[in-house]
Amino acid sequence: MLTAADYHPPRWLRNPHLQSMLSSSRMRMQRGLVLLAATGAHTDELILDGGEGVRLQGWHSYLQGRQPVGMALLLHGWEGSAESSYMRMTAARLLEEGYDVVRLNFRDHGNTHHLNPGIFHSNRIDEVVHAAGDIARRWPELPLVAAGYSLGGNFVLRLLAGLQVPADILMAQDDPVIPFATFNGWRLPAHAHLEIAPWGGHCGFLENWRGDGFSERWVAQRLRIEANTPA
Repeated sequence: MLTAADYHPPRWLRNPHLQSMLSSSRMRMQRGLVLLAATGAHTDELILDGGEGVRLQGWHSYLQGRQPVGMALLLHGWEGSAESSYMRMTAARLLEEGYDVVRLNFRDHGNTHHLNPGIFHSNRIDEVVHAAGDIARRWPELPLVAAGYSLGGNFVLRLLAGLQVPADILMAQDDPVIPFATFNGWRLPAHAHLEIAPWGGHCGFLENWRGDGFSERWVAQRLRIEANTPA
């Protein structure tokens, strides 16, 4: 099983600012597009119920003729979108692991300003919870798992109702956006695990010049393990 200790980027990729910058580069965006297309998945738009008239857009990717092991909900970071490189690349990995995937756009992200009159802020967790519930109702036969990056990771933890289900967290010690010192006081339940890598920057964890990411592999493997773990 992959752990944070397995992440060893080349020396030129150990600068946190370079990691953070390259993570949203045009090259990596293209890499994510290519990898997702290579899965052969079909992708359909979803307009999900966010409660109280709120509508959130999602993109459902699936392989025709295959029974998936579950449904994976992916949440992006602040000012990211369902089309962010890490969202596409994680979706590609999860499709390879047997999942169907929904990449959700938060309110006002991903050219969805027309769907709702109010503006986005980081306390709009209720509408994400409602959207997750809508996904669960549409595919009641599929176990629902979730993963997120940056603010999306925060939202995933808040989706879990007091961390009553297993949770894994990957953090870069050199993250220039989220200070590592804020993690010192965390008290996690026994079924929640925090892993710390020395490098990775913010939403980076790049492994090579092509932009392939360790975090995408880590997420896909962890969720695949959960799919094989008896309830």
